Amino acid sequence: MPDEVLHELPDEITLNLREAAGLLGVLDTAAETASGEHLVGVNRMRHMIVAKLWPELGNCWTTMMGNLEAVSEQQRLTTPEAGRRLGVTASDVYHLLIDGELEGGPDDSGFVSITVESVERYRAEHPAASHR
Repeated sequence: MPDEVLHELPDEITLNLREAAGLLGVLDTAAETASGEHLVGVNRMRHMIVAKLWPELGNCWTTMMGNLEAVSEQQRLTTPEAGRRLGVTASDVYHLLIDGELEGGPDDSGFVSITVESVERYRAEHPAASHR
């Protein structure tokens, strides 16, 4: 790509929630297999997106999850782990989180995790959607 074309690209782009969920799901899945400096890079991007996204969603998550402290004390799964239990992708897990079907949010490490209880509840309510 010629240099003059790069100068025409915007300094910022906007992602809607579904696009951000898809991107985070891909990064979470990549983090499971990455190592060394690749893992450092993936984690840096995950942290950046979560840090920028969560202030925007803070009130939304508080409403959906009720008491955040109670959720943080529950057993939690990574989005790829939750996806495997549900037979869906990590990106789909973010979509279910956004839709209020699952409970979760950033954990102590700054990464998004999903409560085991909400995954099990979703599996019970949607048996055809679960493959495990």
